[in-house]
Amino acid sequence: MLDTRNHVLRPAALEDEWVVAYSTAQPGAWPEERFTSDVWQDPSDLLQAALPPGALLGSEVAAARLGAPIRPAEALVRLPPEARREFIRQGRLRRAPDGLIRARPAFWKMPPEGTDGLAPRPLLRADLLLEDDPRIDEIRAQLFGDAR
Repeated sequence: MLDTRNHVLRPAALEDEWVVAYSTAQPGAWPEERFTSDVWQDPSDLLQAALPPGALLGSEVAAARLGAPIRPAEALVRLPPEARREFIRQGRLRRAPDGLIRARPAFWKMPPEGTDGLAPRPLLRADLLLEDDPRIDEIRAQLFGDAR
């Protein structure tokens, strides 16, 4: 997949393979915590929140920010370890097995350039693929041209 100048020759194929590999490993490798909040009553409230440095939105709320016609039922936030405590304090979060706010560990300390508060494209694709919701399948197809 690399040429002699170390350029990726087929970036779409590489991204597809990464999404599949991540989707297979995610449930065990990057577990999530669920919370309720006194501050964020609706998942869409996180779209206007000033999140701690390094925290990025994923899944449904990220799709909504990208313009997808969806009202998020849950909010997924990727948090580097340094941002976790501040995020919990900021939202006055309490653990709840059915909470609307989901937090997963991030792969970064500071977000990659150009993310604009959203998880990087391959990670967003993978997170949407992992959702067990037919309306998400349609949104993913609109945003990325994916088929389930």
